[in-house]
Amino acid sequence: MLEHYWAKCSAIRLYIGLYSVYVEDWLLRFPRDQMLFVRMEDVRGGADTVPTVFRFLELEVPDNTTMQQIVTQGQRNRARISIGPMWNKTRKLLDDFHRPFNARLAHILRDGRFTWEDV
Repeated sequence: MLEHYWAKCSAIRLYIGLYSVYVEDWLLRFPRDQMLFVRMEDVRGGADTVPTVFRFLELEVPDNTTMQQIVTQGQRNRARISIGPMWNKTRKLLDDFHRPFNARLAHILRDGRFTWEDV
């Protein structure tokens, strides 16, 4: 029954953004200190986030030139079709739908950035 429900939702892919559901499951199976959660918005900003990822992985932090190349390289998934700007009422509907899941994620991770209120 649940599989049928998710199959119907897959056309609009709402389930992909329900990060709290997945993170809760991962935290039941893996220690928290083995995971680093970052937002793509922060990776694109790059200055602090990318070096943090390298340190977390116990890798040497690249020099500034290489770091700038990492942060500014183009989007890899270019298969998407542009359908124009999102309607305001659609954005509100999606924001309202995701808000409780994002709040749960922020609570789980103890990090208010994961409410995405700043983007």
